[in-house]
Amino acid sequence: MKFVLTISVLFLTVSCLYGQTNNYTYDENGNRTSRSLIVKRLGTKSLNLPIAGKEEFPVDSLDNEKVITTEGELNVNVYPNPNKGLIKIDILNMPINAKTEAKLYDLSGTNLMIRKNFDSHYEMDISHFKDGIYILRIQINGSLFNWKVMKKN
Repeated sequence: MKFVLTISVLFLTVSCLYGQTNNYTYDENGNRTSRSLIVKRLGTKSLNLPIAGKEEFPVDSLDNEKVITTEGELNVNVYPNPNKGLIKIDILNMPINAKTEAKLYDLSGTNLMIRKNFDSHYEMDISHFKDGIYILRIQINGSLFNWKVMKKN
């Protein structure tokens, strides 16, 4: 019994030394672009650790402030929103020969359009669809980005 009590006190002491919170960043359209875990050691600066990504991080970096994002340098911009039938897609830092795919869905989940293997600057013409809200899903080498896009004349 004394052993269990000792282990419990040790665990509570160590757990009280560190606190953690999630940190999210969003683009100007309100889409989440990255997620990180902030681990705080009481009495020191905070450290952002990735939830998904690198498996190891240096222990001696606990006293330094550092941000590691899960999406890396890949950045996708979709504009204008709302639009009049032409959606512009800009991908910053896209890898060479990346597999790209853009799918457009209506709110009922019906797939309306698919475009594959486009460049880092692409324009999607949706002028033949009626006014309303659509879901644009862009996949780049396994990374998935979602937008709500409004078409309004």
